[in-house]
Amino acid sequence: GDEKLRASDRAAGVELFRLAVAEAPARMSDKLFAEVIAQLPANLYVLGEREAALELARAVEARAEGNASRLLSLASFYLGIEQPEEAGRLAQAAVTLKPEMAAAHQALGVAHRFSLSLEEAAAEFARAAELDPQSVSSRRALAELKRATGKAEEAAALYKELLAANAQDANARAGLVLSLF
Repeated sequence: GDEKLRASDRAAGVELFRLAVAEAPARMSDKLFAEVIAQLPANLYVLGEREAALELARAVEARAEGNASRLLSLASFYLGIEQPEEAGRLAQAAVTLKPEMAAAHQALGVAHRFSLSLEEAAAEFARAAELDPQSVSSRRALAELKRATGKAEEAAALYKELLAANAQDANARAGLVLSLF
């Protein structure tokens, strides 16, 4: 499919991508899904076939139904092309399937953040940090959102925790300084 698209046989390339998704085994491995099937919409998008990429993403979504990790793979595609509503829809479906999955709450937080729903984003990052206390990215995002929503003291406390864990964390140090202003 890539070769056909690069050789300007766009219709044939898109059709091969569609066929790859349609013919993928129903019980495919997570590796095949993550490394091949979930990447196909992004490949089409980057190669200029945006409408076909969105259509293919819907076909991939049908193949991911009921699997939170697979839905999150596709949510990443939507975040990458700045469609936070679609990413949020899939992340919410993943949260519904696996409410204790920190990555699902983190993805939903990112989607809310892209949509500028900052309070909702903070709530999701707080839940992700609660589920995975070692997640620096969730804790940092939560600190940034606390700062952005005027909760400077809460943000400063989070930045201090990040710095206690890693004194070399330049982002946490800068965030702490901004919180103190």
